This record gives sequence, structure tokens and C-alpha cells, in this order.
Amino acid sequence: MRHFPGLDRSQTLLDLLKLYIYGYLNRVRSSHRLEAEAHRNIEVIWLLRHLRPDFKTIANFRRDNRSAFRPIFRQFVLLGRQWTCSAGS
Repeated sequence: MRHFPGLDRSQTLLDLLKLYIYGYLNRVRSSHRLEAEAHRNIEVIWLLRHLRPDFKTIANFRRDNRSAFRPIFRQFVLLGRQWTCSAGS
């Protein structure tokens, strides 16, 4: 993983997870497209605190953490359903 000055590994991993979730929500699957979003989309720039990971860093993050994504997204969907039910009450 590429080192980002001033950040420890856990901060960088959290930022990459945020980028991956952004891609999930916006149907951006490609590491190259996520890299482009991190450079041009103001929402993503703000979300990542001006970090600009390259496509290889994003791809390595995906590969290295593949088994963790299913439970994370399952919890994310359950949280969304819970918020939807609460808003309807």
C-alpha cells in the first residue's frame, strides 16, 4: 500500500473503505474509475480529505480485504433498512 504522509495505516484503510463504499453506492466498480473520482469529484475529495490514491492502491485494498466486504455491506444494508423504517414511523 502506498504511504500517505501524516497518516497512519488505519486512517488510510478507513479512507479507502469510504471510497469503496462510495463506489458501491454510485455503481463505480473499476479501480481506474474510482481513482478518477478521487481526482475530480468534489464529494470524494472531501470524503477522502484530499487523499488521492492511485488505481493500484485501490485494487490492492480490494484484493487484500475481499473477505471483509460482505459483512460490512450486509451491515450497511441493514442500517439503511433500519433508518428507512424509523423514518416511516
